[in-house]
Amino acid sequence: MFQHDLLALHLIRLHQHQQAYTGALADVRRCLDRPETNAELGDLLAEIEMRGAQLEALVERLRQLSDR
Repeated sequence: MFQHDLLALHLIRLHQHQQAYTGALADVRRCLDRPETNAELGDLLAEIEMRGAQLEALVERLRQLSDR
């Protein structure tokens, strides 16, 4: 039981880090959301957001598998 509780705690921490990451990314987007912003920066930010969403999905799959 201890291992499962420890795993649950680490999964909660992963979720908290994911929320902080999402918030920081939104802050960066707001800073870069200006007409003079380079298109390459926008593309890079979009790629980072996509990879963040992929990471979130993987963490959710991990949580679901660990609940079995």
